[in-house]
Amino acid sequence: MRLFARLVPGVLAALALAAPAKAIDPAAPLQVQGVDVTNYPQTGAIVVPPRELTTDAIRQGTFSVLEAGQVRKAVVEPLPTGNLDVVLVIDTSGSMKGEAIVAARRAATSFVESMPADTRLAVVGFGSVASVQSPFTTDRAKTSAALAALQVRGRTALHDALITGSKLFGGGPPPSGARRVIVVLSDGGDTASKSTLADASRAMSSAGVSLYAIALATSESDNATLTLLATNAGGVVAPAADSTALKGVFDGVANSVLRQYRLRWTSGARGATDVTLSLQAGGRSWQTVQPVSFPATPASVQRSPVAGPAPVPPPVTVRTRIGTATNGDPWLYVGLGAGFLAILLVVGVAAWPRPPKRRLAVEMGVRPRNEVSGFSQQIIRATRSYLQRRGRGARLAALLERAGMTIDAPTAAVLAGVVALLCAIVGAALAGVFGALLLGVLGPACYFIVIKSRADKRSEKFRDQFEATLQIIINSLRSGYGVSQAIETVARETEAPTSDEFRRIVTEASLGMEMISALEACARRVRCDELSWVSESMEVNRDVGGNLAEVLVGVASTIRSRIRLARQVRAVSAEGRLSARILLASPLAAFAAQSTFNRSNLGALFRGGGLVFVAAGVLLMAIGYLWTRQIVRIRY
Repeated sequence: MRLFARLVPGVLAALALAAPAKAIDPAAPLQVQGVDVTNYPQTGAIVVPPRELTTDAIRQGTFSVLEAGQVRKAVVEPLPTGNLDVVLVIDTSGSMKGEAIVAARRAATSFVESMPADTRLAVVGFGSVASVQSPFTTDRAKTSAALAALQVRGRTALHDALITGSKLFGGGPPPSGARRVIVVLSDGGDTASKSTLADASRAMSSAGVSLYAIALATSESDNATLTLLATNAGGVVAPAADSTALKGVFDGVANSVLRQYRLRWTSGARGATDVTLSLQAGGRSWQTVQPVSFPATPASVQRSPVAGPAPVPPPVTVRTRIGTATNGDPWLYVGLGAGFLAILLVVGVAAWPRPPKRRLAVEMGVRPRNEVSGFSQQIIRATRSYLQRRGRGARLAALLERAGMTIDAPTAAVLAGVVALLCAIVGAALAGVFGALLLGVLGPACYFIVIKSRADKRSEKFRDQFEATLQIIINSLRSGYGVSQAIETVARETEAPTSDEFRRIVTEASLGMEMISALEACARRVRCDELSWVSESMEVNRDVGGNLAEVLVGVASTIRSRIRLARQVRAVSAEGRLSARILLASPLAAFAAQSTFNRSNLGALFRGGGLVFVAAGVLLMAIGYLWTRQIVRIRY
């Protein structure tokens, strides 16, 4: 373990040298926080406009992309700032004494005041020991008081401070639509931490944190450490030459955190090319030149000729090996347990929400760097090509989108194949070839059932929230807001999944899509008839005129009656549905128990007339399940 702890920082340092963190220049006319060409020719970039431009001016402005003299058509989308949590980590070691800590307090307080009112902020100070000066709060007075109380003493425990700041976010990655940011001010010279740089990087990665590191030049400066930490956290480094520059650097970080725009375009460049990103707004123009290394050949030419996943060892070989073990052999059960754990791991990876950076990359249609191995990427590309030829990717993509999952259709199909392989291995160990075939089919079927169940639950939650959502729209219209402002209020005030879907409606409308069309697309996506009625009411009102709020009041009354009836049916049928599930699960549980503890008794079921009874039992169970669903389904 000691050897591993010593090797990890060296490996991370090598990675940092290979992919250095992007530095923020507060004076830059148009900041670029990375250009991604992983899925070339589809290219994306994150840009930050000048601080002096207002949001309205940017919305009315024009972004453009120029590659080697060729203009590329770019799609622009502002990144949301809702659900933003920020932890300020301030160095209070001896190297910060004097004017440095005074300027740091002043600059950090200005940063706090520039944050939106609903942004939660926390403060962590660190000398020899890291301590939480102020937990998460929206009370700016408390945060400013915590900054004013920072005192200089001790050495520098930078790694411990970043771990302490990451723990404030709680366990696990951020929820959908949330952003987590740590802004650390330090000279980077860690001299007192009990943890290592690798521990700090893991803590930030587990919490889904983006790190903005402000590197203050002092007598103990160690910018390499901050650069390495920012690289591992997918963040940026903002250098400050002295304490007088801290105010401008903090303002630049605030601008970078709050105002980010994503540009996507189809590139035609090859090799090393200078890409000019421009913004015209308010009668002025800004531009920056970004050197980019594009692939020498298009991605379509580099695709693997493999038509599907690579061949795997046949289940018969696995069955032969396992068949040599007796039922009492402990290694047999160890192998079966490992197989089930692998299945759970694959399903967990598919269902677990991803950090903002990885989710952003999926939405842009690119693969995050170092996320998938080359061999796996070839399998995914071959699967994507197969789905496109067969025309089967659209339905799967729609299902994943309705479930709120960030993986694409080819990745989900590859994961289903892995689940089928693992289930076939387990089935071969339990019941030979028949078990391999049975579980090889049931495994991916259950995998897609889980995804569909998640999609249905998300749609159901959206419908349950829709009554309150419609009331917010009505109240906003009565207050004098327009339709677009009412939709923005819903995106800001409601909970997921309503907030996520309405935030997407706002984004689509800002990119030129008609508001009513965006509402109808959302209704189809989440399968909400009530939202479709609302969009139709808005369209009719737009054509014939009248008071839209009063029209929606009548629609709300009808929707309220529908929801009340659906909930009543759900409550009355709850006992029957639970009984049906227990009855369906009992034969499967009995079969699994007999297969494990007394397999010889099952021989008669798979010989002669036993197969007929098994088939009849499965058929009757399927009929009972479908019958139960039809009984409790409401058709208006």
